[in-house]
Amino acid sequence: MEVTFAIILLTLLIVQVAIGSYAFLQVGDTQDLRASVKQVVEKSFLEYNNTEAVKEEFNFLQVFVS
Repeated sequence: MEVTFAIILLTLLIVQVAIGSYAFLQVGDTQDLRASVKQVVEKSFLEYNNTEAVKEEFNFLQVFVS
């Protein structure tokens, strides 16, 4: 039973490393990432007064960052 648990944990670790490596290779250029994040934030900010979920999200970020 302990061996099974260890195998499951090892498998999860390998999957996490693989996903992290894949994400790192896909991002590549940080300028692309910054532009993408900026675009999403600007689009969400335009919906600030229209959607309650977006408003809560930005309020949380403001409290968390400050």
